[in-house]
Amino acid sequence: MLTTEASELVEKVLGDWIAPARLTRVIVSEEVDSDGDNILSVRAVYDSSAPPPEAEKMFSATRLIRMNLGLEGELRFPLLSFVSSDDAKGLAA
Repeated sequence: MLTTEASELVEKVLGDWIAPARLTRVIVSEEVDSDGDNILSVRAVYDSSAPPPEAEKMFSATRLIRMNLGLEGELRFPLLSFVSSDDAKGLAA
């Protein structure tokens, strides 16, 4: 799966999951973890002016994303981080 496809899927699934919080963008990049395994680094940027995502939803989001990526044949582990839009200024797209 291409990172653009993964990004679109994650944005849809995660955007619905964390509502009423709002995502402004999702940044997905291919990386290698400290064990040498290929992973997907996922940065979910949420709108600072809206309610923040609920902790319970952020906690279980990796499992939800991993399941949905797996259904599309993507087996790399998604390493997920949430960043507010205020803190995300300057992040590469």
